[in-house]
Amino acid sequence: MQNRLMKGILLTSMAIAPLSTAALADTGDVAIGVKCSTLGLGAEVNVGLTPNLNIRSGYNAFTHKGQSTRSNIAYDYDLKLRSIPILLDWHPLGDDSGFRLSTGVLVNKNNIQGIGHVLTGAGYSIGDAWYSTENIGTLTGFVDFNTLAPYLGFGWGNPFHAKSGFSVSFDVGVAFQGDPNISLVANGPIASDQSFQVDLEQEKQSIRDEAGELRFYPVISFGLIYTL
Repeated sequence: MQNRLMKGILLTSMAIAPLSTAALADTGDVAIGVKCSTLGLGAEVNVGLTPNLNIRSGYNAFTHKGQSTRSNIAYDYDLKLRSIPILLDWHPLGDDSGFRLSTGVLVNKNNIQGIGHVLTGAGYSIGDAWYSTENIGTLTGFVDFNTLAPYLGFGWGNPFHAKSGFSVSFDVGVAFQGDPNISLVANGPIASDQSFQVDLEQEKQSIRDEAGELRFYPVISFGLIYTL
C-alpha cells in the first residue's frame, strides 16, 4: 500500500505541475499535505489561482480484508479504495476563516472482490433455489462503480491565508459514484445452466440493492498542510 501511495503522489505531482507553474506566475502559492479520510490515507498538492480560488489534487488509498454473510454464503472480501480527487476550492468570504465550497471529480477505482463459501450444510442458497457446492464450485463476486465520480462539498482551511507554514484542513462532502456494477460468477458444472443464471441474476440484484446506498459516498477528511 505504501508503494502505491508513493506512486500516486508522484503521478499527482507530475499532473499538477503545469498548473503550478502557471499559478506561480501570479500568486507564488503552492502547498502540500497529508490527509486521513473516508477515502483512505492520502497526500495532496494545493495551488493558489487567485486570492479566493485554489485547485488541489492528490491520491488516496486504503485496503481492508473482512467477511460478510448473506443467504447462507460467507464472502471473504478485499475492499480496495483508490481515488484521485481533482477539486476546485472557492473561499466566498475572502477572509481568514478558511471556509470554502468545493466541487470537482474523483477518478474512482474503489472496488470490492469476494470469494463465497457456504456456512452450513452442503449447498448455496441462490435466488429461489438451493445448489450443491459440487455444482457451484467457487463463487466469486466483484463490485465497482463509475470511474468518474462528481464531488460536491464544503470545508475549512486555506493554506495561503495561514499565519504559519503549517495549517489544518477539514472537508465534508459526497462523491456521486453511481449505481454499483455487480459481477457474480461460478466456475462449477452448472455455471452455464440457464435456470441457474436466472437465480444468479436475482442474487446479483439483491446485492445491488444492498450496495445501492453507496451511490452517494460520504467523504469526511482531516489534513495537515504545509505551504512551501
